Amino acid sequence: MDLTQNLSNNLRAIRGGRSQVEFSKEIGITKSTLQAIEKQASAARLDTLELISQKLGIPASALLSEDLAQTKPDREEKVLQGLGWFVTLPEADRNMLADWIQESAEVLRRLSDALEGR
Repeated sequence: MDLTQNLSNNLRAIRGGRSQVEFSKEIGITKSTLQAIEKQASAARLDTLELISQKLGIPASALLSEDLAQTKPDREEKVLQGLGWFVTLPEADRNMLADWIQESAEVLRRLSDALEGR
């Protein structure tokens, strides 16, 4: 996979269910620039990559990484990624909140199973 494709995949994954208009405003670029990056119609300029990186709080190297695109977040984290305020948190806070929600969901699943006699 090349860097342009990695960036495209990663931005689409981070954007989640948000519209391109909404997400482009959050990361400080135009909708047409986001569309071009996501469609791999053009490579992102370095200053654009830096801006996106700063707005998301994700290192540019991670945005270009194949590993980030291959990471499949759990259902709870996918929901969080769709919330505009969540992606504005520092990475450590996002991770802590995502872990807490996943642990809470697991406790609720176990409780539900116990109540249903499973």
